[in-house]
Amino acid sequence: MRTRLRENTMNRTNIRRPIDPTRLGFVVVLVRDLTDSLCDPRKRTFVSHTRGTELVIEHIEARWRPSILSDDLTRVIPGTQ
Repeated sequence: MRTRLRENTMNRTNIRRPIDPTRLGFVVVLVRDLTDSLCDPRKRTFVSHTRGTELVIEHIEARWRPSILSDDLTRVIPGTQ
């Protein structure tokens, strides 16, 4: 539970702070189908939760990092074994 909380906290802080994990030697990608956002349709932007998550993913892909699907995490790339 503590580890999961730390991971979630780290994920949330990365999007709000100018910390670049690649400077620390990490290879970073966004896993689209494991991404979620906190979006309230009653507040500014006035979009549904699903659309809010889509907007977050689009923003990260356009400005920060490439993305993959979770299925890509289980595939072995030829020549890397």
